[in-house]
Amino acid sequence: MGGLLLLFPWSLLLLAMAKRYREHRNEQEGARIESAVSRALARTSPVMRALPPGFGDAYQAHLRECADDAAALNQVRPAAINADIQALLHAPKSAVLALERLASPIDTLTVQRDLNFLGAMPPLPETGEMDMQTVEAVRGFQARFGQLPTGDVDPETAVAIRYATGVIHAQNEMAGAP
Repeated sequence: MGGLLLLFPWSLLLLAMAKRYREHRNEQEGARIESAVSRALARTSPVMRALPPGFGDAYQAHLRECADDAAALNQVRPAAINADIQALLHAPKSAVLALERLASPIDTLTVQRDLNFLGAMPPLPETGEMDMQTVEAVRGFQARFGQLPTGDVDPETAVAIRYATGVIHAQNEMAGAP
């Protein structure tokens, strides 16, 4: 019995150390993902771009919404990284609504504008038509973000495009860009 009592404090210490190790690993994983997103965005947009002339209030509202939704998703990123289903089931309503908005169907003109905003090279003509140049730009975007490069703007691609657009817009706002 005395031996068990001696093991109890050690087991608590080991549990505490294991918890701290998991927290540290999760922080590293979060930093790794943040770095991967930053690298992918840097490849997509060599220079953060200010809005070109002619982008109206509706697109400005779209950019603000994307930035707000990206911030809401960032709240649940640790739970998603850790596959913490319980935490995700109790995610704030703002994160759930953000994911729904980001994954909703996106029209081709907005896709073209978002990809141009992210630095598509050469810039896409904003025609609203899913032409070959737009399909190729979507494929390139999908490949950079680890998606199957189909060229189709499925819900996963819509989330990635809008999320990246929101992150860049938020960075532009923090940097004081128009």
